[in-house]
This record gives sequence, structure tokens and C-alpha cells, in this order.
Amino acid sequence: MASSLPIITTRVGAHAEAVEDGVSGLCVKPADAGGLARALNELLADPARQLAMGAAGKERVTREFSQANHVAALLGAYERARGTWEAGRGQPAAKLAPS
Repeated sequence: MASSLPIITTRVGAHAEAVEDGVSGLCVKPADAGGLARALNELLADPARQLAMGAAGKERVTREFSQANHVAALLGAYERARGTWEAGRGQPAAKLAPS
């Protein structure tokens, strides 16, 4: 997706969460060779759709999976964990900040 290419994936695990079916790529059922072939043929027959899905995927990666978003989520998790730990000890939770 970061390479502006449409994705064809299966509906297994986080793959289906990352790819917006029909927007940034196509999702097929696991072990569905016919569905995979249809998805490949569908995209190969429509270069404009390939470009649109690739652009949508790149935009989604930039918006939702950036390094800044990852760091902010990680710091938030650490702050919640530290707050829970310190609350159990009767201490006020300190804020973490990126360095």
C-alpha cells in the first residue's frame, strides 16, 4: 500500500483490517483460488481502478500507519500501564513525553 499499489489479500487476521475492500484493494476468502483469480483478473482489466486503489492505499498508510501515530499509540499504552501500576502503589501517574 505504501508503494501506491492495490492489494489483494485474504480475510485473515490484520490483513482485512488494513485493506479496505473495494477501496485500497480486494479481499478474498481464504483458500478460494477462484476468488483470487477473479480478483486478479478484475484489477488487470481495469488500470484506472488499479491507480485509484493504489492511491487510496497510500493515503491510508500515510494517515493511519505513520511513525508519528505509532509512537503516539505506544506512548499512550505506556502511560496507561504506568498509571495503572502507580495507582496500585498510591502514586500519581507521571506523563511520558517523546524525546
